[in-house]
Amino acid sequence: IEGVKIILDGEDKTVSGKDGYYTLEKVQSNSYTIEGQHEHLFFDVLSNVQFEPTLEKIPNLNLKMIHVCGHVSLVEEKNENEFKNARVTIFLEKQREKRSIIPE
Repeated sequence: IEGVKIILDGEDKTVSGKDGYYTLEKVQSNSYTIEGQHEHLFFDVLSNVQFEPTLEKIPNLNLKMIHVCGHVSLVEEKNENEFKNARVTIFLEKQREKRSIIPE
């Protein structure tokens, strides 16, 4: 995802590029917390990521929630089991209510 602000131990460090990748430079060996921030996107926080001189790849920041304005629908794909265990939670701002939908 392009434009994700990368935060290392509470300090803004860089922003992901068009390809979704980012580089952290001049990071000393230590254990860090990595966060990603982007408008309407919410990522899992990576805690206790150990940086060493031999570290070649940083763990992925996993997208955990998307704030959507508009219409949301699940489209049935060729693989019917793809959404079998999916859970969708919709927050309705105007009515201040929360609905969970579990596809059958």
